[in-house]
Amino acid sequence: MRKNKPTTLIVFLSILSMSVVFYILFIVVSADRLVNNIQQRGYSVLGSISYTLFTYPFETASIFVDDFMTFSKLRAEQRITQEQLDRLAAFRAELEESYRQIRELKQLLNLKESMMDFTLTPHRVMSRSSDSFSSIVYIQGGSNEGIQIDQAVITSLGLVGKVETVFENSSIVRLLTSQDIDNKVSVRIQLTPTTTAEAVLDDYDPNTGLFSLLLLDTSASINEGSTVITSGLGGIYPSGLLVGYVDSIQRLPNSVSARVWVRPSARFASFDYVMVVRQGVDNNE
Repeated sequence: MRKNKPTTLIVFLSILSMSVVFYILFIVVSADRLVNNIQQRGYSVLGSISYTLFTYPFETASIFVDDFMTFSKLRAEQRITQEQLDRLAAFRAELEESYRQIRELKQLLNLKESMMDFTLTPHRVMSRSSDSFSSIVYIQGGSNEGIQIDQAVITSLGLVGKVETVFENSSIVRLLTSQDIDNKVSVRIQLTPTTTAEAVLDDYDPNTGLFSLLLLDTSASINEGSTVITSGLGGIYPSGLLVGYVDSIQRLPNSVSARVWVRPSARFASFDYVMVVRQGVDNNE
């Protein structure tokens, strides 16, 4: 029995030693894992703090600056494009006005060629006051160009008035749309290619834009759209100048005359050139 005691003690010590060794190994491995976990977590926290405090603000500021620069560039390009569009619109308006003036001059030239019995001299409108817009216009050309008082003035579309005042290099034209009671014109209404009816243009209605004619022969059969021309009676306006077209007829009760409303052929609101009319042909031309 005594010989078995040492053997048992040796076995017990061996098991105890092995347990201690395994325990120490377990502690070492656990400690290593703990250290690694702490290190990893430490790195993650530091990275988050660095991204929040430094990286993210820098990236946000960089994106904002890029967006602002892009927006500024687009605004500048839009402003340049708008300026170019405005210039194009201005050029187009000037071009259209030039075309309109060219057409007006061509029409005056054709009119001059067709009216071989008259001497026509072209003149440009200098100014037109707002307070007398429908009464008078100032034109280039005066006594130095042979213009005289009471000479008829036309555009390419028809009669507009007569010369009222003459200076050396300019003149004043009294328009037919003026409310002057002395501004009367002897006219003829063309009934057929060979017959006419005598009338007197004695007024203009600015509300309707129509001339008022007093028809002297009430037996005449007047039709809407009939052509109205100057008759040449009175010695101021030559015969045959276009005045307008019959718009309507008003029979006056208890009267031997009738009222005829005529739409002007000329556009009084807009013209830049006129022709001053003199009877006869200028041999110097």
